[in-house]
Amino acid sequence: MVKSTSKKLPLRFLNEMESVGISKTEIYLFSALGVGFWAVLLWLFVDRYQRIDDTEGGSANFRKRLNNLKDINIIIISFHVLTLVFTLAESYFVNRNIWISWLTIALALTAVFLNGVIVSSTITLSQEDHPFNKNVERSVASLMIQVFAICLMTAYIFKLIRSKNKIMY
Repeated sequence: MVKSTSKKLPLRFLNEMESVGISKTEIYLFSALGVGFWAVLLWLFVDRYQRIDDTEGGSANFRKRLNNLKDINIIIISFHVLTLVFTLAESYFVNRNIWISWLTIALALTAVFLNGVIVSSTITLSQEDHPFNKNVERSVASLMIQVFAICLMTAYIFKLIRSKNKIMY
């Protein structure tokens, strides 16, 4: 038996990444991108919530539409935070439980689709004249970043599958 001379990485899931053939440089870059995407998205979602909450005036119908957007945004923020919690739980405690993986992916994808609803509603609202600070560019950016984050997660899943020879290409 040959002992590995490489030093173990500080976190368990990082060692799993290395065991499937990802270099340390790629692991750190991958992790930094993931954490960065998560943090920027949380900021964008909270910022949007505050902009919606700070909006005053408008008709009853307009207020109802804003309240719907605010409720959906709260769900997105909750799912976004839970995705991180389940990812960390899976990395440290329950990495053999398929249901945690399933729930993590489901929360992330559902948040993307709900964000698409808000982005499309924001674009529709941008055509109307009212006091809401729409900031369509930030909404679209949040959706784009979410898609990149999902691609990052999917790339890692494919790497895991390929490393275990479960699929032949």
